[in-house]
Amino acid sequence: MKTIKKIFILYFLFFIFAACEKIIEFRGEETEPYLVVNSITTTDSVFTSFLSKSLFIFSEEANDSTNFPLTNGKIDLYVNGEFWETIPHTEKGAYQSTYRAQAGDTVRIEASAPNFNTISATGYFPSKSTILSLDTIVSKEVESGNTIINCKLKFQDNAAVTDYYRMYSTLSFDTLQVIRDPKTQIIIATKVKNFKREISRSNDPVFYDDDDAFASNRYFIFNDKKITGETYTIEYSMSFSLPKSAFNVFINVDLQTISSDIYKYLKSLNDFNSISGMMSSEPVKIYSNVHGGLGIIGGITSNVVSREIK
Repeated sequence: MKTIKKIFILYFLFFIFAACEKIIEFRGEETEPYLVVNSITTTDSVFTSFLSKSLFIFSEEANDSTNFPLTNGKIDLYVNGEFWETIPHTEKGAYQSTYRAQAGDTVRIEASAPNFNTISATGYFPSKSTILSLDTIVSKEVESGNTIINCKLKFQDNAAVTDYYRMYSTLSFDTLQVIRDPKTQIIIATKVKNFKREISRSNDPVFYDDDDAFASNRYFIFNDKKITGETYTIEYSMSFSLPKSAFNVFINVDLQTISSDIYKYLKSLNDFNSISGMMSSEPVKIYSNVHGGLGIIGGITSNVVSREIK
């Protein structure tokens, strides 16, 4: 009897809330589109920019992703203050330059498109990080059987300037993939299949925000404000289930130096994702360094070290 009563109450509440539904008409002003340019380039890579336009969220155009890229725009590239070239359009709003990014260089772009004003942005490529050592200790987790690797990454920081970093750690390994005849199931060939996984976790103080409250730092970005000396050791761990057939197992750590604009951009993305779905939270504005428009221009300089795991 109690169960029937509970079901009746649930149905009653459902019909009450269903009857209270009301479609609210949007009465705000439709915002004009902005010109958007994005370019996050790693050193030794070809400098590529993506030109698009913003669209009003409630417009019909916004339902089709092909309406965003702009193929008829113009992007002028300047390197260290000198004009380099007008970057040609390649495909789907991508403009690929002949310039290969180098550490220490400063780039500026000016972008325009029909019915839009010219926008501009400046970015730079920081110096390469100095990794001193990478130490690893491998163990087995008793309950899960997972492999645990505790890592210590020691690097040198330049105390004279403010540096911005991102730690990107991956596990890579190979396995043999068996290929069988569909009818007879006889092995006819084997081939090597490569896997690469980004798996790491850390409670190191450098990954905490300015208020010492851990803010789900999914990009593992940090600056050197909490590094008091010239050297620092980041401690982190990796936990994974490794197939018995795995070989050529390596830990790869990329201690990237990133421009201040890339740091602010990734931090705003991290903060935005952290409050996603929380209706009571203040909205987070995604960082942009583009004047007259939207987007982000900045550089990343990689420094990768690898250690084989036996």
